[in-house]
Amino acid sequence: MNQPAMSGGGPGLRVWMLPDYSSSNPYQRLLADALADLGVQVTLARRLADVPPAAVARRSGDDVAVIHLHWTHGYMLDRRAWMTALKGMRLLAWLRAMRRRGAALVWTVHNLHDHDRRQPQLERFFHRRLVRLCDALIVHCDYARQATAGAFAVPERLRRRIFVMPHGHYLGVYGEPWDRQQARSRLDIDPDAVTFLYLGAIRPYKGVPRLVRAFREFPEEGVRLVVAGQPATDALRDEIEAAAAGDRRIRLVLERVPDEDIPLFMGAADAVVMPYEDIFTSGTVILAMSFGRPVVAPRRGCLAEVVDDQGGFLYPPDDPTGLVQALREALAHRHRLADMGRHNRRRVEAWTWQAVALETRRAYEAAVAARHRGAAGPDPANPDRGTP
Repeated sequence: MNQPAMSGGGPGLRVWMLPDYSSSNPYQRLLADALADLGVQVTLARRLADVPPAAVARRSGDDVAVIHLHWTHGYMLDRRAWMTALKGMRLLAWLRAMRRRGAALVWTVHNLHDHDRRQPQLERFFHRRLVRLCDALIVHCDYARQATAGAFAVPERLRRRIFVMPHGHYLGVYGEPWDRQQARSRLDIDPDAVTFLYLGAIRPYKGVPRLVRAFREFPEEGVRLVVAGQPATDALRDEIEAAAAGDRRIRLVLERVPDEDIPLFMGAADAVVMPYEDIFTSGTVILAMSFGRPVVAPRRGCLAEVVDDQGGFLYPPDDPTGLVQALREALAHRHRLADMGRHNRRRVEAWTWQAVALETRRAYEAAVAARHRGAAGPDPANPDRGTP
């Protein structure tokens, strides 16, 4: 079902943002609300069928329609190759139909590929064709701009309209972190122990069993590891429980963490560990920084541009001892962790949704201009903002 955000008055930009994942991730709602404050009418749509074709067609004096695509995999991928082919063709046909009615197409590339690696060849085939329908692309770091251009063979005319903008922060979205001592009392954690936290959904690519095994290499008594999140499969749950068995320093909360408990877990943590084996952008890292926590993570994807040396411990992703060494470094600098967290909180303050919305509107305007001139000729958008 469509969920309209606030509407601006008069002719302007009318955006359908999909798929709507706002029930589990506030990213789209925060962006839509900030865009609405700029006079952009935004509707969040779950299904392709939730976008009325007649509403997309532009008539004289009407607002200009933009289809803003975020995650594509739900519309395209399936365990079965024939179903992936069918869904992929359906998605491309729908996008072509929207373009024939005059809509501009913008895609925020959150991931280069499906983390579960379902049908990678078909995925690449359809993504490369999807890119050729786009009028603008949005990414969240310069690495992503270069990687997207290469992986999807982005045409030269579109490379001028790859807009780089930060991932907005989560300051205040979930409230403030609990008082450290109160949080640890609630979770039954030693008040003086250095506590590492993994928080969020647990999927194979996130490397949680590896984190548990790495933590167990430390003999120190005064350290703790909390793993809080719902495993994607029973096999993954069993692997984590087996890895942690017999170590009372490890606290497993293997269930979905409700939004209201996020401040509790963040309040108890000295550092947040995201041991991703595959990552492009990460909202969870932004979340940890918004709560004023240092980050331990691999130097993958956008993370090297998001987390600096003053706010985290990034390790070489291809080094089998990298995670252990990063945890050891964090322990060696335990007295700096609070200052590093404060640095991260100050760092994300600049990544406001208002600033992201301004850049997003520029991407929409460039996409609309390209769409209505046939995507030929020089880009009229401000070349110094949002473009490589």
